[in-house]
Amino acid sequence: MAYLEDCIKKYSDLPGETKAAFGAPEVIAKITTLEKRYKVKLDFVVLLLAINELDLEDIAGYLAEKFNLEIELADEIELKLRDEILSLVTKKLPASDVAAPEFSLLTLSVKDKKIVLSEAFSENLLTIFNDDQSYLQDLNVIAFQTFNADPNFEDKMTELLYKNQEVLTHKPFIADNEDVTATVARWLKDFIAKNGSDIFSNIVLAKYLTASENAKILDPEERNLLKKLLKLYRNLVFFPDSMKDVPIEEWELFPINRDQVEKVFHPTKLSTPDVSAPIIDHAEADAEATAAAKKILEELENGQTKIMPKEESPEIKSLRAMAEQYPLGSLERRAIESEIKKKL
Repeated sequence: MAYLEDCIKKYSDLPGETKAAFGAPEVIAKITTLEKRYKVKLDFVVLLLAINELDLEDIAGYLAEKFNLEIELADEIELKLRDEILSLVTKKLPASDVAAPEFSLLTLSVKDKKIVLSEAFSENLLTIFNDDQSYLQDLNVIAFQTFNADPNFEDKMTELLYKNQEVLTHKPFIADNEDVTATVARWLKDFIAKNGSDIFSNIVLAKYLTASENAKILDPEERNLLKKLLKLYRNLVFFPDSMKDVPIEEWELFPINRDQVEKVFHPTKLSTPDVSAPIIDHAEADAEATAAAKKILEELENGQTKIMPKEESPEIKSLRAMAEQYPLGSLERRAIESEIKKKL
């Protein structure tokens, strides 16, 4: 417990900006998402990274040893930590903050680049369309690098895009005379049905966005998402013709704002909601908790369950007291609560 206390103290002594970045609600939400996906507790791992107690290159080894994981799975979790958590923390830290953990898509292996791109085209488009312009630029670079290393990979990404089931918009969407969910796949099918499967101009794109039955009712934000999707479709499916007469340094698959590609940090992000952050369904969680409580009450009434007081060890009591010193949901408290659960 002395080691945990020492690490918590080191984290508490970090500059306020650093703690605000690591403990931001969207960062905590992403940690929770990864924990549910991989069934491992990552709060303390992130805390160790924050205080430089764990080096980036040692993440996979630490995970494999601590949670008894196969190294391949540990490598996958490390990649997710870097890509989804540390990259977000870096964006939230001031450019001058030396504690910012460095992460770059460009330094990944070809194997890891393929994982990032596969998830981008199959399930992460909405997040990526709202991501930092500098990140999008790096994503474009690794896409072309990977296509060059594996010419067949481009076709695989095209197939993933055609099958993508992310919900792109929420206005009514009519297909075959039925109101259906407006997924990425359905929007692409609708566009191709109306405009053919050949490369298209910006004029064709603009006409579809403003005059087609499904697109003309969209609000500006959703129409912009659709525009990005169709540009991505054109850039990917019709490459290299889609980049004809475009300087090679401006080649892109994922559309980016050229006015912002040099900006790595955006102060306005600190006061603007991060639309890429996962949404925590508190109502669903409350419903599950209520159902569980109701079941316990029914068992008590039927005599199936008896409440037996359990004396906690001094160590657990000490950990609980330590946890009470920090706000609910904070990284420090979550790390301590994870330790308590391990010992119960």
